[in-house]
Amino acid sequence: MPIVLEDIAEGFSRYFAHINPEATAVSIANLRRIHGGASRETYLLTVSWAELGTLHARDVCLRRDPPSSLIETSRSTEFDAYAAFHGTSVPVPAPLYLETEPNEWLERPFFVMEAITGCESDARLFSQPPCCDHKDRIGEQMWGILGEIAKTDPRASGLAKKWPAPALDRCWSRELDYWERVIDEDELEPQPVVRAAIRRLRREPPPG
Repeated sequence: MPIVLEDIAEGFSRYFAHINPEATAVSIANLRRIHGGASRETYLLTVSWAELGTLHARDVCLRRDPPSSLIETSRSTEFDAYAAFHGTSVPVPAPLYLETEPNEWLERPFFVMEAITGCESDARLFSQPPCCDHKDRIGEQMWGILGEIAKTDPRASGLAKKWPAPALDRCWSRELDYWERVIDEDELEPQPVVRAAIRRLRREPPPG
C-alpha cells in the first residue's frame, strides 16, 4: 500500500495534540520523506502550534517502523542511544517522543527527534565538489565520533541500566553468536570468507 503523506500529517498532528494537551491549532507543514536510514521510514516536517497565547514552530524528524525490515534493532534502543549521547561531544539530535507499540496515530511504532539542519546525508555527494574536497577531514571526524562512542562508560551514560552487559571476557562470543545467527538466517548464497573468519575467531578469540 503506497504511503500517503496527508495521512502521516493528519496522524502526527493528532498525536502531537495528544502528547501536548495545552497545544492548540496544531498544523503540519513541509512534510517530506527522506530515504537515508532505510531501516525506518524517515520524514522531515515542521509542526506549528499555539500554547498559552504564544505561537511555536519546530522542525522534527519522524522515524516510523516499516511493515517489514531486515534490521532487528528496536526503535527504543535507537531512542535510548540518542538520549544517552545528546548534549555530549557526539553530535546527535534531541530525542522527543517514543511509541513502541502499534497505535491509533501512525499505525506502527515510531519515534520523533529534533531535525538537524545544515548537514548532508547522501553519501553519493562525497565524490562530488564541494564535499569531495573535504572527504579526508570528514573521515577523520567520523572515526573520531565512533571513538567517542566506543570509550563511553555505559554506566555513566545510563545505558547499562537499559541494556544488560555480558562479562567483559564474553563480549566477543555474544557478538559472534549474534552475527553468525544473522548470517544463518539471511544469507542468500554461501559466504566462505565470512565463515572462515568466524571459525578463526572461535579458535583464537580476541583479547578481553
